[in-house]
Amino acid sequence: CEVASIPIETEEEIISRFVSLANDEEALRYLYFSSISHFKKLENPRFHRLREIVAIEEESERVLKFNGYLSDNRNLQELLEVFPIVFCTNISSFRLGDGGYRFDLLIMDEAGQCDIVHSLIPIARADSLLLVGDEDQLLPVISLDEAWNEELKKEFKISDTYDYLGNSILSTMKAADKVTNRLLLHEHYRCAKKIINFNNSYFYHGALKISSALKDGEVFFVDSKSDVRTNLRNQNFEEAKNVVAYCLKRKVENASIITPFVNQASLINALLDKEGLKSVRASTIHSVQGDEKETIILSMGISRFTSQETIRWLDSHGEIANVAVSRAKKRLVVFGDEERLSKVNTGDSVWKDLITYCKEKGEVEVIPSSYRNLSIGKSNGSLSEDEFYETIQQIVSIHKRLKILRNVPLEGLFGQWGEKGMEFDSVIYEKSLFEGFKAIYAFEFDGGEHYRDEKRMRLDSLKADLCAKKGIRLIRLPNSFSKDYEFLKSLIEGYKDSQEAEQLALF
Repeated sequence: CEVASIPIETEEEIISRFVSLANDEEALRYLYFSSISHFKKLENPRFHRLREIVAIEEESERVLKFNGYLSDNRNLQELLEVFPIVFCTNISSFRLGDGGYRFDLLIMDEAGQCDIVHSLIPIARADSLLLVGDEDQLLPVISLDEAWNEELKKEFKISDTYDYLGNSILSTMKAADKVTNRLLLHEHYRCAKKIINFNNSYFYHGALKISSALKDGEVFFVDSKSDVRTNLRNQNFEEAKNVVAYCLKRKVENASIITPFVNQASLINALLDKEGLKSVRASTIHSVQGDEKETIILSMGISRFTSQETIRWLDSHGEIANVAVSRAKKRLVVFGDEERLSKVNTGDSVWKDLITYCKEKGEVEVIPSSYRNLSIGKSNGSLSEDEFYETIQQIVSIHKRLKILRNVPLEGLFGQWGEKGMEFDSVIYEKSLFEGFKAIYAFEFDGGEHYRDEKRMRLDSLKADLCAKKGIRLIRLPNSFSKDYEFLKSLIEGYKDSQEAEQLALF
């Protein structure tokens, strides 16, 4: 038959027919003159209402009038005469007419990040559909309890193909439609070779064709150790400080800092602000989808205090690494705690493989924990305590119900149970309605002797026990944190909710 005589074309043959618009002078000329022709139509009296709406200065009124204008199919048809291509989100597409108007073609970009339900709004209004996306990049963000989702699937006999929680519109269409052609856009022009080669190997099994015009680029791994725990989950204070120090030392520009965790991004930005560094910001991966920078700094935010469940969650979301790495055009810098990741067995781990790749293809720097750098048996003594007291006073002054005292004897807090001559470096008190001021925080500065001298360790243990019985939170700090405003602020921000005594783990 006639159909059988049509030769089958390969993917490469199909792609070869496409020419970059930037290199097609004839197409560019057509677009230029066609645009002028369409704009000229606005001079027609038929478009007076549209011109009046566009001229409204107050934005909220202009948007309200325009949405009302678009709800009428006749107005929508008029608009399309001038602007035949409409850009909108899946949700806002319902404003285009009354639902009865049909478009010739729908092109859905980032379809791998679009959930099924909202994608159906524009799909139902188009004769043809082109989905553009990548299943190995970010998934849809869906707020639905997993157990409830499973119950609904069983009740309505929904197969995994149409699982709302587990799919994007792209993955559902690929699973449901076995007829439509798939086309891989395998030419890569953005990232330097050393950077994109990792993604090409791990996610795309070598299918990408890397442009020969790209330079090699640079990859770095900074093994950032941390023995400091903050009040907030998924936050690595020492790694955040090291990231900021890197930015200052290298005078980083045209860069983004990416981290999987909101708390880590907030901490890094606070430290950047403290240093007056405005040219670079930290954000989670969803904020940089589609973006690109010459330098990408990836802060994993993992420390020895990170739970195994969190690390397993991170390993199950390899798309985060795929997107983060592929934002970098010239330089990729990965900060992480290799030792902590190696202690959690999650099977195939993109993060471990990324570290290994950076170590093999680039440079490696190991930054020990600040606490481990303290000299055994030595301390900054009163100098650190003076710096701490000056810093913490500024923080406490923000809270009217708090006050801080220095060199507080144990006897004053615990009566006969407090050993004579012993004291806390500083104590924070909270004013209650009926009991006056009550101690809520006790601070101790520890030099190396606190973990080597047996007598000192016994006295420290006594202090910890007494604080636990009184409901006072004992915080031990290395001297290196004596004047770090952001760190000390983060320790007491949630003081109203803190009821249990806890020693800040540092070793």
